[in-house]
Amino acid sequence: MTKQKWTGVYSYDAKSLDEIPENAPTCEMHLEVDDEGGITGQLIDSVYANLTERIVPIGGFMEDNFLSLVAHYPFKMERKENGEAFLDQASTDYEVPFYGELSEDLQEMIGSCEEMTAIFEGQDKISDALRIGFFKLKRNV
Repeated sequence: MTKQKWTGVYSYDAKSLDEIPENAPTCEMHLEVDDEGGITGQLIDSVYANLTERIVPIGGFMEDNFLSLVAHYPFKMERKENGEAFLDQASTDYEVPFYGELSEDLQEMIGSCEEMTAIFEGQDKISDALRIGFFKLKRNV
């Protein structure tokens, strides 16, 4: 089993990997990778960590340079109309998938992540929408 630490940024506002802003939220992944490519660990999302100390477990697999992970947020994070983040205490074990690839030297991880987000009109939730985000991480050695 190999322990790995990855740090970087993510954004749901960017339209591509190249458009992730410099002030994007940061994230860390502390991963353990077994001999078959199975992955377990935890995700530290800077926005989520400001709202709660709860750990975000992450699991998945890597095969060759392909990576598939699912983060299990204890509570779903939503945004108010002004952009302020808050936790939806009624929505537990919220899953966010991450799909990506590793660089040839296995030192960079890039890809996309998906979240369902609520659309509000005033105080009333009117529907849900799928948001696609992008992430870039580097392996800490």
